[in-house]
Amino acid sequence: MKYLIIKFLRKLGIIKQENVVDHALKVVEATKPEEWTIYQISNEHGQCCFLGHIAKSYGKNVENMGTSNVLLIPEVEKIDEKIVKYCEKKHNEHIAHSHNINDTLAVNGYNEEHPRDRMLHVLRDMKADGWDKK
Repeated sequence: MKYLIIKFLRKLGIIKQENVVDHALKVVEATKPEEWTIYQISNEHGQCCFLGHIAKSYGKNVENMGTSNVLLIPEVEKIDEKIVKYCEKKHNEHIAHSHNINDTLAVNGYNEEHPRDRMLHVLRDMKADGWDKK
């Protein structure tokens, strides 16, 4: 219900729509490392990957969702596409979806031990490079 009210107020222009990079950064910063998982959107312990945390921040239930389903959520798809474009331009990485960065150490430049730290790194890089304005 809260999500619908916020969405309605945004349509009226009463609440300004936050940039997806800024929103994602706030979401990730607000999570604790123990709330993260890899290779799945969510698990039975209430942990989520990056995509799961973003979907939940928009009021979506991510239980039993796979990556292809969660990417059907427009806000989730938008941040994932932006990360892909950023990694293509910045690192010449052509498969650097957010779930690749979340799940592995294989994406150029984002090899921190913890998935939360990898996602913070890419989002902070994007912000520093002005991608929160694009």
